[in-house]
Amino acid sequence: MSTTTIGIDEMPASPGDPPEYTQQDPNAQDSPPAPLGVVQPEPIVLTWTPPPPPPPAPAPAVQASINPPEYAPTTPITYTFSPTSSTAMLLLPSPDAPETRPRYHISVSMNPFMPEYTTTCVCRGGMPDGEVVGDFRCIPLIAASVYPSTVFIRGQEHYLEKVMLLTKHRTAYNQRHWIWNAMDNARSCSWDCGKWPFGPFVCHSRSRLDVIYAKFTPARTLRRPGYAPELAMLEVMPAGQRLFDDIVMSVLIIERRRLSMDV
Repeated sequence: MSTTTIGIDEMPASPGDPPEYTQQDPNAQDSPPAPLGVVQPEPIVLTWTPPPPPPPAPAPAVQASINPPEYAPTTPITYTFSPTSSTAMLLLPSPDAPETRPRYHISVSMNPFMPEYTTTCVCRGGMPDGEVVGDFRCIPLIAASVYPSTVFIRGQEHYLEKVMLLTKHRTAYNQRHWIWNAMDNARSCSWDCGKWPFGPFVCHSRSRLDVIYAKFTPARTLRRPGYAPELAMLEVMPAGQRLFDDIVMSVLIIERRRLSMDV
């Protein structure tokens, strides 16, 4: 009896055996039909919906300026030189003024090499870091020949004697007449100090004596218990508002001269 050996691959399929399946070639273009009894899974489709764009950032809030706005008063306004420390003071308008915030910050500093050499700086607004209007440096008479006094305004520095002129014209011994000319004729003015050194002093137009710009009243009364110290006052007329920077710079120099009895 002979025996025939049949390999596994050559064995005929039994009727009860499950059908054979072959792995689909991923590179094939056409997929064969699914065998009977097998559910073809639905293809998985990956979808992504981008989120809506974020809303636009709100506009940054406008920071209020520390400088007072420009306004044109129609009536005279009285300002007070109010000290804040031993080296600084504010020029404050009266409570009933259209704008009640500080108009200028005024401070003084010393030169470390020569303490007698002081610089007075004027800044716009109520803070020491405000816009610089100008400054002036005063030197004691003993050193004036070596270190002359100067004025800095509108980005230029000048010798004080060229900007603040004391005229020779006097009708009385206690009269002084100053001319402020910071190299700008449109901003020049005159100060009449008819009751030197007590005041008040009047600032007016150089060409028209009837056009008054300001009036300065120095503090004169002695301090008394129960009373607030008297403060120097500056009354600015409507016509003088456009010259406010020059009025303040010039009156500070005059008051420095008055207190030091420099003239």
